[in-house]
Amino acid sequence: MSDKEKNTFKDMLKNIFLNFYKPTPKPTPTLRPTPTLRPTPTPFVTPTPAYGEEGLLAARETIAEQEGMNNKSAVPAGKSLGNRYGYDKLFNYGDNPNIKNVDIMWKDHPREPISFTNNKGEKNASTAAGRYQILDKTYDWLQTKNKTLNFSPESQDEMANMLLGNRLESGFGEDSKNKTIKYLNEHGFDKKTNELLKNEWTSFAKSYNNPEEEKKTQDFFSNRLKEHLEFNRQRKIKEEKKNKGRR
Repeated sequence: MSDKEKNTFKDMLKNIFLNFYKPTPKPTPTLRPTPTLRPTPTPFVTPTPAYGEEGLLAARETIAEQEGMNNKSAVPAGKSLGNRYGYDKLFNYGDNPNIKNVDIMWKDHPREPISFTNNKGEKNASTAAGRYQILDKTYDWLQTKNKTLNFSPESQDEMANMLLGNRLESGFGEDSKNKTIKYLNEHGFDKKTNELLKNEWTSFAKSYNNPEEEKKTQDFFSNRLKEHLEFNRQRKIKEEKKNKGRR
């Protein structure tokens, strides 16, 4: 075999070897599209109860409890409420239709009528919304008293204060908050309070003239009040120690 034939044979063997053992290219991995995350409303932190206003905060929490907006547990003083505590909810626990856009959601009452059937089998609809289940017409009325109100958590708390003052006959004057606090310190959520509030929040009707339910409501308010008072007592001790350290 000539040298030329030998080289040709070698090249042929080489090509056969390379083709036979040629590695199979790995397929290019298909990248999954980045999932679109559902925007969530900005978590709202419970305002640290102002000194002397512990009863007002406890009263708001009692309203939320009666309206089913406490998610089966009360919120520890000074802790984050997050979204699950009703500020972004409609009647019957549906989500606010603008939940994907918090700027729009907090701007105005959702004004979304939700159909339901009452205990008598009658069909009806309610626009109640938020942590304190405020109707759209009530929201509009409150705005005539305070033009700065919107539907943010802060405004919902303020509206609850206003409705408490109105129903507990404290009015809307500059001293209405102090009058409401004084009333709550004297009565808590007794029979008289339930009678006054049932015309604003129908959930209080079950506590009115029902000693067992009235006691549950009163106990809930009392326990929340004690927790907030203790929270502020400890806070005051820490503040005093901090101030002494600066001297």
